[in-house]
Amino acid sequence: TTISISSSSLGGYRGKEVVQKSRSSMMRSTARRNNVNVVVRAEAQKTIDMNESRTYYFCIANADFMLNDENNEHFPEILRERRRFYRETEKLQDFWIVPNPTFLDAMPEIKKKIRQPCVAVMTTDEVWNTFIKLRMDRVYKGSVEGTGAELLKSGELIAADAFPPVDPAKWTAPYNKYSPGWWEVFYPGADWTQGYQATVNPLAEEGVERTGA
Repeated sequence: TTISISSSSLGGYRGKEVVQKSRSSMMRSTARRNNVNVVVRAEAQKTIDMNESRTYYFCIANADFMLNDENNEHFPEILRERRRFYRETEKLQDFWIVPNPTFLDAMPEIKKKIRQPCVAVMTTDEVWNTFIKLRMDRVYKGSVEGTGAELLKSGELIAADAFPPVDPAKWTAPYNKYSPGWWEVFYPGADWTQGYQATVNPLAEEGVERTGA
């Protein structure tokens, strides 16, 4: 495995211990055509070949900074818009959120500088990875060679309830905060035509409905 890293300031505040808990639900949209309710179920998103060795680019930082920081509320919107574009153009998925990536174990000097738990945004698109670096700023940007089957593995998932609930009195943005667990739909192996995934989390609770990403 070949690894390259470019140094930058590190995004990371107050790491919080995370356990593997999440809830699952399936999203479906309903359209009314000719006075008939039509349930629209898109096919699962197709991905690039996970067994082919290639360069994967990443931006990585503390999970709280990446997923929960008020100043990064644009981050889920970036991913949602990219997902929408890929679905509309039938483009193969080549970007993911990888919590606590195992490839970081081969980078001890980098890992010890990142407050745990951490999250990596991974992609095979170098230009888009640079875009993420510019938007998120306080992250490490690098690349690693290998297969998706190897490099997209997580040591531990990030629970939907990993971060404290928002205090409405302190939330000053003119919009609501994204639902806890919005990131789960971008996990490797998750069907992003659905909402929160039970399939990628063996400890997911069944029968609990939540708004998806």
